[in-house]
Amino acid sequence: MNATTYRLVDHLARLADREGSMALRRGWTNAISLYPIVSPYLPIPLTRRAEETSLLIARLFGVYPELGQTQLPAALARASANGRRSVEVRMAGILNSAFDELPRHLRVAVLAAKSERVPIDWHQLMDDLLRWGSRDRYIERRWARIYWGSNAAAPVEVVPEADEDDDSDEDAPDSEEAETDE
Repeated sequence: MNATTYRLVDHLARLADREGSMALRRGWTNAISLYPIVSPYLPIPLTRRAEETSLLIARLFGVYPELGQTQLPAALARASANGRRSVEVRMAGILNSAFDELPRHLRVAVLAAKSERVPIDWHQLMDDLLRWGSRDRYIERRWARIYWGSNAAAPVEVVPEADEDDDSDEDAPDSEEAETDE
């Protein structure tokens, strides 16, 4: 992973309050609205892939602004193990997708991780997406090994449930999160 990956994700984590998450989620319908947030953290020289990846990570982070150490395919393996059968179909769809097709698949995948309360390693996800679709499809093959292989059974980090005394409605899904793309 490179310093640019860490800078952007760490900046997004600082915006993880309700208002910041809403601003990031608005990027699903208005990508231009993300530029004030993301632009200072874009790598130089800027490639189209780096720009698109940065915007995608910002939008996805708005859906589940929780930093963790679990790679997304391991989080999906957990969701699948807990009875969400559609997750395996989603995982196959992700692995067979070109980069341009990933946003709709990854949004649902992040929502699955959120439903299992498994925080995602956003640094690793960004690094993986920057390399997605390489000639040897290394990232896609690694994700398949994690999801279907022995690594899928490895323990994953889980966010503890909020106290019932907490009156905040941060966990209440907004209209965007309630929709699924299946």
